[in-house]
Amino acid sequence: MIFSIVMRNPEFCRGLLERIFPDRKIKEVRMKCEMENQENMDAEKASETDFAPNAGISDGRADTERTVAVTAAAKAVRLDVLFENDEEWYDIELQVIYQDHLPQRSRYYQSIMTVYSMERGEEYRNLKPGYVIFICLFDPFGMDMPVYSFQMCDRKNDLILDDGQFTIFLNATCTENVPKELGSFFHYLQTGEAPKGDVLLQQMDHAVEEAGNREGVRERVTLYDEMLRIQTSLDRVQAEKEQLEAERNQAEMEMKQIEARAEEALRRNRLTSALIKAGRLDELVKAEADETFRNKLMEELHI
Repeated sequence: MIFSIVMRNPEFCRGLLERIFPDRKIKEVRMKCEMENQENMDAEKASETDFAPNAGISDGRADTERTVAVTAAAKAVRLDVLFENDEEWYDIELQVIYQDHLPQRSRYYQSIMTVYSMERGEEYRNLKPGYVIFICLFDPFGMDMPVYSFQMCDRKNDLILDDGQFTIFLNATCTENVPKELGSFFHYLQTGEAPKGDVLLQQMDHAVEEAGNREGVRERVTLYDEMLRIQTSLDRVQAEKEQLEAERNQAEMEMKQIEARAEEALRRNRLTSALIKAGRLDELVKAEADETFRNKLMEELHI
């Protein structure tokens, strides 16, 4: 909530991008103006107005917490920060809680952003590259890497598709090999302490404090925190339910294996008794060593 409010400042967006992409200089970012709140939009508006590529006029602020839907039947998504420059489109998301569907979410965000940026009749070659960036307060892939960067490729032939679609995950909990451009930012996300010599983070921290002191924002943050707490509890319950289900399935599978072994042992005992009674001791010895032969004898003797 606070993140989206603070990131309305285009300079914060630009400074953050230059830390994520230290090898490039972001000349300018053009922000999309805010649309109506989702509560005031009906399904028809969501499909015909909210998704129009050029709807609204840029007012110099980031289009934060924007709700976008392709059609009335499509799933709407809330983009934390959506903006473009001369070269690319960007969507930046702050992810506080781990969710196992982030890769699928990134795919959906990419498709939404792609269609949003294309005008009717425009040639595909004019499609700008799109970046979906998740800033995570956890390690999304458990490898303790500061940055996970993905692009479509043919792994067998080591061939990049070059479709201009990029997905990046920042791991603010990383402890090793953190790029210096991101180190202080990660520290700020983890501790809320902005280094004194870092002008950008000092300004962001001041903006966060100001936003948090505004009455309307405090109310929204309180509601957001409560929703976050409820969602966290629901996620924990769901995870525990899935764990119990997995354990139950495992127990059932093990029980079936035990029953199968017990049945097999019983059949072998019956076969042994039948062969001894019939004086077929040589076949008994062979059956002990040869499973195929043993099964054939069981079939023959209807065991």
